[in-house]
Amino acid sequence: MSTVDRSRIVWRAEFVRGAQLNGFPYPRVVQRQVVADQRYHLRGARRRHEDYCIVKTTLSGEGVYCDGRDHRVGPGQAFLCEINNPRSEYYYPPEASQPWEFVFIAFHGAREQVRALLDQFGPVYSVGRAGGIVRRLSGYGRAGSTQVRASSAEGASLVTDVLLALAASALPAAERRAGARLAERVRSYVASHIERPFGVRDIASALRVSVEHLCRSFHKETGLTPLQFLSRARVRAACELLKETDLTVKEIAARVGLGSGHFNRTFRALMGTTPTAFRESGAVPLF
Repeated sequence: MSTVDRSRIVWRAEFVRGAQLNGFPYPRVVQRQVVADQRYHLRGARRRHEDYCIVKTTLSGEGVYCDGRDHRVGPGQAFLCEINNPRSEYYYPPEASQPWEFVFIAFHGAREQVRALLDQFGPVYSVGRAGGIVRRLSGYGRAGSTQVRASSAEGASLVTDVLLALAASALPAAERRAGARLAERVRSYVASHIERPFGVRDIASALRVSVEHLCRSFHKETGLTPLQFLSRARVRAACELLKETDLTVKEIAARVGLGSGHFNRTFRALMGTTPTAFRESGAVPLF
């Protein structure tokens, strides 16, 4: 008896395929299952003859998906995998204290889309316990039928919608990571070029992004425009030089990449005082 047989299947809907639509994906089965058996451990290396993919969403408890490293898949999280990938496996964790309940869809085709998602976002997605994927798949359980007759177009639409839902759940997090990386690159560039006269266009060119993307992404990440950040960085560097050196205001302006007239205007706008008055009584700002 297999480990799958030892688990409890809440409901199962198998798809009966009619006329084929070549090149399009098609669902094989949608199933809701509860596992509390520590022997439940499925390895891709032992399933090379099974040519399909799965999306499995945890409803309660926790499972583990492994693709070389372990990914805990808790409530509201889903994992995507090619079932016959020799590096993939998933299992009920031996230390688990409650059953792992999940709903999954197994499907044929769409390998290019699956691999694109795995390459860009990895195997695990936060889709929510009441998210679109769960609601869509749970509808087959409420229908109460063990077999589903769906046209090739209906089947392809279901698989495509599930994969698009994964992408939609991953994109905001990916954008946040990309925004954080770009903001850090801006900070690094400004710090290492602070003595040079450069502007936002120069930063965008050096980082190989458009000015529009730079401004939009940096403001979303930091709440500042790149120009505001650059001005603050120059003024803060000037404050340190005013306190720690005997350089003249004109020399300090050159050290922070500004002409003396522009430097005085920028300094007063941010600090509310002149460089000379700041040298006598001011404190270096945190920004």
